[in-house]
Amino acid sequence: MHLNLALPVPDPSLSHLAETRPKYLQTWLERLPVANLHESAQALLLSLAAQNRQAIADDSRQKLLELYRITVHTLTGAVKLQISDAALPLTEKQHQLATLARELLIELANGYKIVLQASSGRLLSFRGKPDQTQTMQRILSANSRLLTLCYEGYADVPTGLWSEIHQIYRYAVHQNVQDDIITDTPPASVSQLYRLCLLIATADPYRLTLGEVSKVLDLLRLYGDIAQTQPLTTPVQTNGLFLISPDKDQPPLPLFRYTGSTDPARDYLFNTLELARRLHQLFNLLKSGKSAAQLGLPGYADEATYQGLLQRLIRNWGHEPTRHFNRRGGSDDEAELCTGIRAIHGFLLAAHPTPDNTQQGTLDPDEISISTISALGRNHRTDTIATHWIVTNDSASGLALHKRNSTSVNLKVGEVVAVRSHQLPLWNIGVVRWLRNSPADQIEFGLQMLSPNPQPVWIRNAVGRIRTNQPALLLPANPILQLPQQLLVPRGVYVPDMPLELSAATNSSILPGKVLEHTHNFDLFEFQKIS
Repeated sequence: MHLNLALPVPDPSLSHLAETRPKYLQTWLERLPVANLHESAQALLLSLAAQNRQAIADDSRQKLLELYRITVHTLTGAVKLQISDAALPLTEKQHQLATLARELLIELANGYKIVLQASSGRLLSFRGKPDQTQTMQRILSANSRLLTLCYEGYADVPTGLWSEIHQIYRYAVHQNVQDDIITDTPPASVSQLYRLCLLIATADPYRLTLGEVSKVLDLLRLYGDIAQTQPLTTPVQTNGLFLISPDKDQPPLPLFRYTGSTDPARDYLFNTLELARRLHQLFNLLKSGKSAAQLGLPGYADEATYQGLLQRLIRNWGHEPTRHFNRRGGSDDEAELCTGIRAIHGFLLAAHPTPDNTQQGTLDPDEISISTISALGRNHRTDTIATHWIVTNDSASGLALHKRNSTSVNLKVGEVVAVRSHQLPLWNIGVVRWLRNSPADQIEFGLQMLSPNPQPVWIRNAVGRIRTNQPALLLPANPILQLPQQLLVPRGVYVPDMPLELSAATNSSILPGKVLEHTHNFDLFEFQKIS
């Protein structure tokens, strides 16, 4: 099999930036000011990129790359921690760091690709096979980290990345080394790394909330080997099957969604159905009261939100999604957007003031309004404003919107927003379900609609963790859709079977009922009045 990898163009003029003596490179790497991520990443990128554009013996290049690899992994891991919980848009500093981290991983993979391309052209090599196995593992390791970094930042995957991921795996299969273990770095084989890339891509990563990509990766390290590639045959069902076209620069596509022609000689399937079944068993055990420790899971698996993540992964890997309403093309209609329960609550109160707003809105003086806090001080509040977006797609159940050069918005997957437009004249409550930050100056997101005409109310849990009055949104009942009235509250207010004090036009006590959604940002539940 002939390799056709994208390699950097040689540039001898950069030789003064490349340190090709392993001893001196090691000393330089150890002295990098890692506390200053930006400076260290920039210096490392210049040096590694310069080396990749010089003529160096393959053995020497491999030794130098092994030294670079550890530092690149350390720096990109530190950058990942800084941006993994950042809302969009990223600040200028965060954007620069994310870009540097991605370029570092690209250059690290480039170095190993140069070695692999050269060795693949030799007819005989007394060390060729072991060296090639490790080199392929290193390329896919860098590419899997790059893929994860893109998904965690809701950024587009670089052009050509998927094509090369498929190509490296196919070359390893051709050499029959795809399962050979490289013991120094888990995942330890080419096939394990390839499977990891496929699984994180099929987990619908742009719909994952902040921090969930890492949780999915932790889960895949335990159960990822259950998913397997298989030949392209005529399946009796399409649930849990994804089509891989290795000649195309794209991730696996759900088989039920694919309408083009296939090539049985080259295309193959990725089967995640058994993985979905295993996760369903795990979900049932957690739901029955088993602890994360008993199941060999990280401590955060005891949180209620983890069960929600498992349910979404089970749907992605085991069921065909059902769309209840077809989407229509964008009308370029402009929509107003207000983000966060507190901001929406303040906006609605300002639009429809009532005589007792001042009294009901008296909050603890140390309370911070996350959506409206000013950089000038803890207790200085700014006026809530609505931002303007362009509608690119709409249906009865949701919208897709985009905006360029936006610095006045703070978006996360799972965030509550209020939206209105010419087609939706009343304020409607929705939840951000997916995000894309591409190109870097544009944000695009998908919104699932919950209810129109929300009402601002105050809620209090006298014995809960948060005992002061908190802003909440009352979603009216919808007889047409047979939906009862619901309450949307900040996370931390709701406690199962614990009465709450609801203040609107009058005060009343309510008892929470069925929980409809429980996230890191909010709780949505049905309720009944008890007095």
